[in-house]
Amino acid sequence: MTKINLITAPDKLLNKATSIAVLHPTHDILGQVQNTIASWEETVNVYLYNPKVQEEIDVKWMLDIIHICDYVVADIDNFDTTSKVFTSYILSHTNVFYLTNDELTPYNYISSNRIFNVDWIFEREDK
Repeated sequence: MTKINLITAPDKLLNKATSIAVLHPTHDILGQVQNTIASWEETVNVYLYNPKVQEEIDVKWMLDIIHICDYVVADIDNFDTTSKVFTSYILSHTNVFYLTNDELTPYNYISSNRIFNVDWIFEREDK
């Protein structure tokens, strides 16, 4: 059984466990992450950044966890105004995988790591 450490701002857990950050996820995305890691035998750190009110916004923490985590899942369509400002910077990291329904904004010029479901990241990494 997987041990899952759920971490939110301002905390950080600096251990050797695989770390996944989830930025502005929908319930569906959170479910996909949970289903994906449920079968893992190792400990997993899940960093959740999903501020609902102005007081919960912590841009420095969000940017820090991008560097800490092995994988980052960013649901760009749900980014708040503050996070949208940093979209290009976030996507420039090779460990960031993003979801979007926006076909007009050319995010693919910044990153080819667009995904359509979370499972795909880990299937790709297993190969």
